[in-house]
Amino acid sequence: MSVSQPDPQTLVILGVADKDLLKRRMEANERSYARTLIVDPECESVAHFFAGAECIEAVPTTSDQPKRMQWFNMPGLRSTRDVAPALTRLFPGLIVTKTADVQSIQVSAVLGKLDDAAFDLWIDLPGDEADVLAAVLADASSKRIASLKIRAEAEEYFEGSATQHAVQDTLASHHFTIRSTDLSDPDWPDLSVEPDALVREVEELRTQLAEAETMAYRINELTESEKALKQKLEATEKRLSEAEKKSSLVDQLVTAKEELQSRNLDLATQIEQLRAEAKRAADLEQKAEALQGQLDGANSAVNVARAATEAKVKELDEAAGQIEDLKKQVYEKANTLDDYKDLAAKNAELTKQLDAEKKAHASVKTARQNERVAVAEAHEKAERLEQNYRAARQDLSTALQQQTMTQANFADLQQRYNKLADDNRKFAELLGQLQPRLVEAAQQLRSTDKRLDAPKAKRAKPSKKTKV
Repeated sequence: MSVSQPDPQTLVILGVADKDLLKRRMEANERSYARTLIVDPECESVAHFFAGAECIEAVPTTSDQPKRMQWFNMPGLRSTRDVAPALTRLFPGLIVTKTADVQSIQVSAVLGKLDDAAFDLWIDLPGDEADVLAAVLADASSKRIASLKIRAEAEEYFEGSATQHAVQDTLASHHFTIRSTDLSDPDWPDLSVEPDALVREVEELRTQLAEAETMAYRINELTESEKALKQKLEATEKRLSEAEKKSSLVDQLVTAKEELQSRNLDLATQIEQLRAEAKRAADLEQKAEALQGQLDGANSAVNVARAATEAKVKELDEAAGQIEDLKKQVYEKANTLDDYKDLAAKNAELTKQLDAEKKAHASVKTARQNERVAVAEAHEKAERLEQNYRAARQDLSTALQQQTMTQANFADLQQRYNKLADDNRKFAELLGQLQPRLVEAAQQLRSTDKRLDAPKAKRAKPSKKTKV
């Protein structure tokens, strides 16, 4: 479906060899332009024909090398090529009136100065028109040519130049149609050319069709990818199901973690208590050592007391022997009752002292035994506290290891779930982008089929060339 385009706002003129031809083109043209770009060594001589025209004083060619241009004694005839025999036969009196070196500019550089809008193109370069036309058509901007005027040669008038038929074949091969031919000068017919809109539209639709086929191929690939993704999604869902189970396990682990943290707090409290008890045990041990020192001192004192007691016992035994001796003496020698009473009182006093010494010895022995029992109990309690402390540290280490493993498993599950969600989102976006392009391609294909099936109008045959 063709869409009418606005008139181009730019005119590009490549060569102005024949100024009368330029005037005829301007009179026949019904368009006005916002910008005119003239490329010709003598562009200043015609710039006043166009308001605000831009001039490039150079000859458009396919290279940047300077050219030697020849001017002839025939108005509007000049060329950078040597004369061919056909032109000598046509004008036997033709001579060169002037030669000069002129600057060159590549056609691609000229077209590069244009914007992306459509433009009209006029070409008037005797001898070089075919090469310049080929350079124009080879540039991507040729698709934006709205209309083209080119002065062609009825025969090969310059060495290596192309005839009108060659130029027409070149234009036809690039889908340009000749609308009219100005034969004011039949030796150099001026061709008015326009692009074949239908052919261009078909080419564009073919390009779109190729893109659609590529897209369809891509869609097939995406379909296969979708199947693979579905399989992956099913596997993912299965894994998610497992992950949910694992998530339940994670919840349990979190609960276990919380319990472990609570237990860790309890263990920390117990550890503090154990440390306090250990400190108390150390204090008890120090106290026990002090008591042991005291016990050792008491033992020494007991030994001293024992030695003294044994000495006193010995003395008592000696005293008892003496008493016995005295009793015998009393019984034997006592003359009076008073002497006997004194001896009996002395015996009772000595016996009382002996009993007191025995009681003191028994008390010291009992105190030493009690101290030994207290020291043994303190050592046993210290050992129990040390065992409890080590067991609590082992439980705490195990709980911390379980907590680290639980956190690592939870982070891995979270990362895998996020990646799957991102893949699903990208796939949905890609399908959404493809759908409008497929609809547009289908509509264009249906429109093209209708256009191609319609009967084509007969085209007018080109005018036959005339020779002088």
